[in-house]
Amino acid sequence: MSAMSRTKHDVENEIVYCTRCGIGQSFEQVYKRKIRNAVNAEWCRDCRDDRTEIRRDYKWVHPVLGKISCWLWIFELNDDWNPIDDNGELYRPGKRLCGLKDCVRQAHIIETDAKVTDKIKVESALGKELTPHNR
Repeated sequence: MSAMSRTKHDVENEIVYCTRCGIGQSFEQVYKRKIRNAVNAEWCRDCRDDRTEIRRDYKWVHPVLGKISCWLWIFELNDDWNPIDDNGELYRPGKRLCGLKDCVRQAHIIETDAKVTDKIKVESALGKELTPHNR
């Protein structure tokens, strides 16, 4: 079904996830931004807002990984500093390679039952090659 043949009911109930942080947003909002040729139309309002960019993008030097950039969760956290959604459930549960519990960058999150011991798996999760400096 194409976007033009959708009824208003279908559009109102469909959720599209932000390609940066993963939070849900209505299809109608994303569709309107794409029609206007907005930059980063798939991003939610908070990810597109320049004022929150300073708080979200946290660049630092990890003792093992070297220079990395984390996306910090700016909404609700539980008692253990893990990000939670509006329903109180964990948002993007899993172990963070960076070590920051409130990081929501998908590349830094691995499932809790998965063990990452292979150098190639770590490199593919981070999207960069490990150098002798950050091994």
